[in-house]
Amino acid sequence: MKFAAVIVTYNRVELLKEVLDAFDRQTRSPEYIIVVNNASTDNTAEVLTYWEKESTPAKKIVLTQKKNTGGSGGFYAGTKYAMDLDVDWIWVSDDDAIPNADVFEKAEKHILEHRGNENISAICTAVYTPSRIQTEHRRKLVRTFATLHLIDVPNETYDENNFELDSFSYVGAFMNKRKLQKCGLINSDYFIWYDDTEHCIRLRKEGKIYCYPDMIVRHMVKDDGNYSLSWKDYYGYRNFLLMLKQHEKTRYFLNKMIRIIIKGFLSFNPERVKLIFTSIRDAKRGNVGVHSFYRPGWKPKNER
Repeated sequence: MKFAAVIVTYNRVELLKEVLDAFDRQTRSPEYIIVVNNASTDNTAEVLTYWEKESTPAKKIVLTQKKNTGGSGGFYAGTKYAMDLDVDWIWVSDDDAIPNADVFEKAEKHILEHRGNENISAICTAVYTPSRIQTEHRRKLVRTFATLHLIDVPNETYDENNFELDSFSYVGAFMNKRKLQKCGLINSDYFIWYDDTEHCIRLRKEGKIYCYPDMIVRHMVKDDGNYSLSWKDYYGYRNFLLMLKQHEKTRYFLNKMIRIIIKGFLSFNPERVKLIFTSIRDAKRGNVGVHSFYRPGWKPKNER
């Protein structure tokens, strides 16, 4: 069994150093470590040049993007490269996700437990912040008559040896290369948000997805709960609607559209209303990629 690890990074060089160190300390090293530098403007390139020359059991590969293609573009580039390598499973994670030292060792063990079962699309880790299990990274998809719900797998389920799920984020997951050959890679045009969920819908059609809570990734994010309108909301609304339009019944799309319109008006925030209607229009038209107005860094007028 052979592994390739894909890590996508953008302008978080200090965190990236911790992540790379965690991969160098794995008790069972992956055969390849692929780092996608998403056109970072800090000294990421310099650090990766030095890292690539260091001798380790894994073969190190750095892919440098000409522009920031977002998480979806970065993971697409990395997994596309990995698909041409002699590997069986492809790991994906961000530059703020630090795997415990035994993650690859345990992954191999758990995959072998399913030997003879060809119906496994992916296995994934539990995700922890310093204060809690980040349950929103491992979800079930529940379909009612009119709505698709994304339900976080609850804390108590993490006491089990393993559990099935329908959707995972790219914060520590192993994808079966054979299943990727059937369902395709991540949609690089989503830029950010719900790219992983849409991909999981396709992966789930090819096989089961399991989480093993004894495999742990530490997610180095601030967990303060503060929230305000940002450029990312445009991609969240647009991409969720695009996902429904592509994979689900039309009434799911219409129901979600109505609900976010109501949310916009109830916010009494003209900028949110404008953002929502722009996202709906683009979802209907199939417009993807980076929006010319809601580019990374955009903020509401009162925060500029």
